[in-house]
Parts: sequence; C-alpha cells; structure tokens
Amino acid sequence: MVINYRNERGQTVAEVLTFREGLIYRGFGAYGPAI
Repeated sequence: MVINYRNERGQTVAEVLTFREGLIYRGFGAYGPAI
C-alpha cells in the first residue's frame, strides 16, 4: 500500500507499507523536495 500526502510543512511524503497475515510487516518513507 502506498500513502501519499503533504506533511505540516507542505513537503510531499510517500509511505510504502507491506503486510503479512493482515498486519503491517514493513514500512518505508520517502520525502519529496522542500517547497
């Protein structure tokens, strides 16, 4: 699952969550350039 949003500073963020047996198994995040 990928979640894209802007944080409180207006910076774009993408988070990738992987699941195993219905639970979050791993999570990774990446930040876009600052505005």
